[in-house]
Amino acid sequence: MHAGFLGGRHSVTSAAYPTDYQSISSLHQWELHQIEAFQQTIKHSSDLAHRIFNTVMQVFNLPGEKPFIGVLLLIAAIGFGTTGLLALASILLSVTFTASVMKLWLASPRPFYIWPELQHASASGFGLPSGHTFMATVLWLMLWYNLPLFINRFKTGAITNIKIFRMKVLPLFILAIVLQAVARVWLGVHFISDTLLGMTVGTLLALVLIQWQRNGLMLNNIWNWRCWALFSAVIFVAVCYFQVPQQVYLLACTLAISGVVFVLNKRQDYKITWVTRFFLACSLIIAVVVISATGFGLTHIVISTTALLLIKVMMVIALVSACLALTHYIYRTRGTKLIE
Repeated sequence: MHAGFLGGRHSVTSAAYPTDYQSISSLHQWELHQIEAFQQTIKHSSDLAHRIFNTVMQVFNLPGEKPFIGVLLLIAAIGFGTTGLLALASILLSVTFTASVMKLWLASPRPFYIWPELQHASASGFGLPSGHTFMATVLWLMLWYNLPLFINRFKTGAITNIKIFRMKVLPLFILAIVLQAVARVWLGVHFISDTLLGMTVGTLLALVLIQWQRNGLMLNNIWNWRCWALFSAVIFVAVCYFQVPQQVYLLACTLAISGVVFVLNKRQDYKITWVTRFFLACSLIIAVVVISATGFGLTHIVISTTALLLIKVMMVIALVSACLALTHYIYRTRGTKLIE
């Protein structure tokens, strides 16, 4: 977690750690020993088994990592246009904001703050709930629900009984979620209870989002600038209370989306060729690289913390606006209108 940018009451500094073993709950004390035993068991296995296990953990730890999220957004943009990009953005922002508020409110330490030797990956801030597990749970469950719809979208009638298909593949998605939780414990960045809460809250949010989608509310609300403005207002309240940069960047995202949706005015569906999809992908990557390079270049020439925060906020707004505008423009100018 970042330190409070205004010196707020919820700011956290490295001086607050490591946490004394005796000051944590008996549950966390028990979990520390379980994590240590787990790590030692894997480390003392054969070299081949250790390498395979570590590789599997690294793969299933990807949901929640920034590069993975970036690839997901790119796939949503080139595959489903502005609507897909907005839908995925609403999910990612909801998860990130909810996890951020819960972490700051519960203020629970990570395992390696007490026993540094447990740490096998970089992480900072509070640990409850596990943000990676929270994100993975929501993403995997949303993919589970939408997978047959995606398949039928690209090949009409490929799946005739969607309910049976979902029941058959559900264990695979549950396994992916569990392995992601195990990965966070193996890496020593979360307690077991952190991941369990992440899975629980993630499942509840996924069920809400699925119901939201089934009722048609998701499609209507992601194209309503007022809904994004309301989301911005909620995040603004949290920013004023917690005073952390991460939530300022989330606020910048929702404000940018609200503005772009207001300008676009209404949803339009188009179908584009694979050549155009490739062109869109290249355009988005170039836009992200140029804007990011410009933003990070400017951050190296400023001294003021306020100026640094402002530059990063403007960079986030530019990135979000450019990606949405490019996707909408290319789909509209090079696509074929779908008749509903």
